[in-house]
Amino acid sequence: MAVGAVVALATVVGPAWAQSAGATIQAFGLVGTWASDCTGDPGPHRPGFKMTVAMPGKGPPTRTTVSSDGANTTTVNAEIVGASQLGTTGLVIEAKITEGDRDGGPLPAIALLDFDQSFEKLEPNVLYIKGRDPVRLERCPIR
Repeated sequence: MAVGAVVALATVVGPAWAQSAGATIQAFGLVGTWASDCTGDPGPHRPGFKMTVAMPGKGPPTRTTVSSDGANTTTVNAEIVGASQLGTTGLVIEAKITEGDRDGGPLPAIALLDFDQSFEKLEPNVLYIKGRDPVRLERCPIR
């Protein structure tokens, strides 16, 4: 009986948490496409990073990243399962990797782990992915 109660609670809380995450990332202004260079997609011979955050009609918000060092290109798709705004300039998301590839092959095992990611937005169209070496991204125009 206790297991059924836990499953029922997870079913009720899960969608509400996803809706809350969606509202939080929308209020922060994270929805859209952000890139190190909006003039083209990262790929072979074009190093860079591009992130698209979307609000699908059903389900949790999604985050897709494409990164390239100029030789290898990695795509990672994730669901945003939680989000917390930190003051007016900070945001932390909890994400669950759903799929991805590296140059058409499988992702390395380390890339399949769920993760938290912190952002800082000091200007309306400039976003920093916080970390040891912060990454500066600009909001890309809708094409």
